[in-house]
Parts: sequence; C-alpha cells; structure tokens
Amino acid sequence: MALFLRDSTGLPRLYNRRRGSVGFALLIAGFCLLLLIPLSVRLFKMAYGHLLVVRAHQHVEQVLPAACLCLDPAILSEGQAKVLSISGRALLSEAFSERMPALLADRLVLDSVRFYTHYLDYDPDHWMQERQPDSQPIAQINAILTLPDGQTVLIRHALEILIG
Repeated sequence: MALFLRDSTGLPRLYNRRRGSVGFALLIAGFCLLLLIPLSVRLFKMAYGHLLVVRAHQHVEQVLPAACLCLDPAILSEGQAKVLSISGRALLSEAFSERMPALLADRLVLDSVRFYTHYLDYDPDHWMQERQPDSQPIAQINAILTLPDGQTVLIRHALEILIG
C-alpha cells in the first residue's frame, strides 16, 4: 500500500515539484534569451560588416582589368606598354561607379586611381629579344568603405599589366 503525501492544493508533491521545475526552467530560458539576443545581434552586425568588406574587395578587383583598355596603342605596337593616365583615370572611375553593387552604393567611395611604372631589367635571353619591354605599368585603385557603425576601411588593389 502506497502512501502519497498531499499538500494544501490537493496535488501529490511529485507534481508540485514539476510545476516548480517548469517555472525554474522558464526563468533560466528567460535569462538565456536576455543574454543571447544582444550577442546574436552583435554577431549579425559583425557578419554584415565582414560581408561588406569582402564584397568591396571583389568589386575593386572586378574593376581593375579595365585598366588594360587604357594602353597607348601606338606604343603597344612597338612592344612597350604605357598607360594613358588621363583617359585611364576617367575610364576606371566610370567603370567603378557603373558596376557598383546596390549593397555598396552609399558606402564605397573611390578615393584615387594611380598609375605607376615598374622598370624592368634588360634580359638578353628574353623571348621578345630586341622588342623586350623596358617597363611594366601598374594600376592601383584606392577606395574607402564606410561600415554601418561608422568605421572606415581602406580598400586597395593593384594590377600589373603584362605584355606578352
């Protein structure tokens, strides 16, 4: 014969403890939510900022090959490479703004477009022999990305234009 002790509500004590453990579980779940919601919001913002930086790098890398269209055709026919810097800057600036993704429209700003010349040493065994190029143009784009929290990130990529 089993003896069940009952409290003032008339329920066995076993069920009374379960009701208390459910309340305790709800209390713990509430505290966990209070901790997890701010952490998840912060994690989401960090992931969004990282996505913006990655997409900005991809955009600048996609625009840089347009610098090859800025080579001087007369000098290129002689085997040398020289960039027409004025038209090159205009062409790269136009390509940068035209191909801008909607995600970066108000956040990514073109800072500068620069053209450098890297002088090459003469190599007597070069496959082009006397038409060997003496310099190699380098195009560089600097852009500034503004993240949602106001932090700015410099995005810089360069492209060496090879003549072959």
